[in-house]
Amino acid sequence: MDTIFRLLALFIATALAGAFAFTLHWIFLRAAFALMRPAAAARPAPVLAPRPAARLRPASTQRIAA
Repeated sequence: MDTIFRLLALFIATALAGAFAFTLHWIFLRAAFALMRPAAAARPAPVLAPRPAARLRPASTQRIAA
């Protein structure tokens, strides 16, 4: 009977240690992703101004006859 209690205590200790290790690993993983995120990700994207239309020269609008 003593052997069963020791085996049960070992199983419970192992399960608790595994749960603790999984939780700690998850916290460190989330922190690593938060630190790797670029600083610009927290800010909204800037609104870009529309580009001006290209200026056309009169010579470029005429068809050149060969």
